[in-house]
Amino acid sequence: MKAYIYSPSGAEEFSPFYKAPYEDAPYEYNRRDVRSDMLVKAALSGKYIWITHKGEAKLLNEMATPHIFYSLRMVFNHSVPPCFRVGELRRYYDVSNWPDARKAAAITALRQELSTRYVDELDSEQVAQLQDMEQNTRVILALGL
Repeated sequence: MKAYIYSPSGAEEFSPFYKAPYEDAPYEYNRRDVRSDMLVKAALSGKYIWITHKGEAKLLNEMATPHIFYSLRMVFNHSVPPCFRVGELRRYYDVSNWPDARKAAAITALRQELSTRYVDELDSEQVAQLQDMEQNTRVILALGL
């Protein structure tokens, strides 16, 4: 099985032999090194890593429930025809260019994590949008789109 690390600049195949460069300050543990170590540990454990629009790497279990919901809705809305979108659409150029497999992996991982959370952490509008996404997914699959 191959592991991939996704970032705003694209996907890279993970190598367990990757080491962050320490040429600037070999004894300092800077932010880039922390992120690199987190990516390595997560990829080895098979966990999905979400990269925020600011470039921060987060494990899904570290994200707030509304953040997971909005991330799921964003990827969903970038993955479906316009008539199946829900809520507000904020167009992110990089997400529009993600390969379909990456979008599917993100939707699956985000939905699985969201299913472990308490629904009362979402407001009624978010719950309704989540139900709309599930219904729209069933229609899309039935139509073969």
